[in-house]
Amino acid sequence: MNTSRKRFAVVAVAAALTIASGCARHAVLNVVPPAASNAPGAVTSVEHLKGYSATTLRLLLWWADLPEAVHVEHGVDLYRIKYWTTNYDDTPVLASGLVSIPRKAAPKGVVSYQHGTNPTRSLAPSKPTLGEGVIGSAVFAGGWYLFVAPDYIGLGASTELHPYFNTKSTVASVVDCLRAARACCDGLKIKWPDSVFLTGFSQGGHATIAVHK
Repeated sequence: MNTSRKRFAVVAVAAALTIASGCARHAVLNVVPPAASNAPGAVTSVEHLKGYSATTLRLLLWWADLPEAVHVEHGVDLYRIKYWTTNYDDTPVLASGLVSIPRKAAPKGVVSYQHGTNPTRSLAPSKPTLGEGVIGSAVFAGGWYLFVAPDYIGLGASTELHPYFNTKSTVASVVDCLRAARACCDGLKIKWPDSVFLTGFSQGGHATIAVHK
């Protein structure tokens, strides 16, 4: 990306994000009653974070300068879900994740994205930045898929110690995030698709293989 394009992109993206932030509701929704128990996958809250139009998403992907063009068909809404899962020692623990839903379209599948190694709690998918959460939402939710991204235990809203590369707790946090996401969609009157796809890289590659197994 040349210098002039970079300067234009920075200004344009900043303006788009400002508009998107201004339009966001930032509200905890009552679409799913708070869980009465700490059963795995039980939802404790659903929070609308922000929304992006299809035009804004196209601009963000252009700015990201991906090696191949990605077609965006829909705007998206981003939600943070908090839910119960199980830690490595079998104790119940609260975790969080990101759910991104295409606007005005019936999702044709679910994509569960397992992120790479992240030592910073505040950079988890459910506290979305361009690099973690927004671009993935643009690519998948902007293309008719439900996008689900668990933070893992110890990241995002979770205050526990992150059990790095612990297979048992990783699988639990991902599977229970999908359960919670389905409950969220039920509350929003969005049909849960039949197909679920798993993807991830780095630590998320390990997580994806473990969940698939």
